[in-house]
Amino acid sequence: MEITDRLKEIILQETNINIEEKTRRREVVEARSLYCHAIKKLNPKITLQKIADSLEVNHATVIHSLNNYGIYEKSNTELKNHRKEILRYFKLDDEINKDMSFTERNLNAEVYRLQEANELLKETNEKLIKQANKYKEFDFEIINKLNQLMVDTNGTEKNNLIQVRLDAFYHMNKINK
Repeated sequence: MEITDRLKEIILQETNINIEEKTRRREVVEARSLYCHAIKKLNPKITLQKIADSLEVNHATVIHSLNNYGIYEKSNTELKNHRKEILRYFKLDDEINKDMSFTERNLNAEVYRLQEANELLKETNEKLIKQANKYKEFDFEIINKLNQLMVDTNGTEKNNLIQVRLDAFYHMNKINK
């Protein structure tokens, strides 16, 4: 069985979507894009025309699918999970890897591992950027003033009073969240 046929079967099994169906429904377009993306990951030397022939479309459709896969994956988290599951099948599939040398199999496995690590780093980076942007919205001037007031009144009754009021304010607002 050729890798393209095997991949179509796995996508059908994982998503219950027939990517050979001639339709523009979003879920089918995204599954077709997943197919193009996965086939290029599994066999980087495969031509766009060969991928197009396997789907009975033209190569421009394949280019469009490859270019838009990232967008589809960002808007459909299920697609990302399907991609990971589908590519795991091929890590274990000796029928696909039998034509490769030991070194090629190891290099492909390492490339796949690095791509997965890169995806995780990108996700983490996006989360950290969002978190940092959230704090940019705050005005820290009042916090700096309160901090300076605490330093200036250190050891006095006024300092104790400020500390008690700030603690009460903090706990009151923490509970209401």
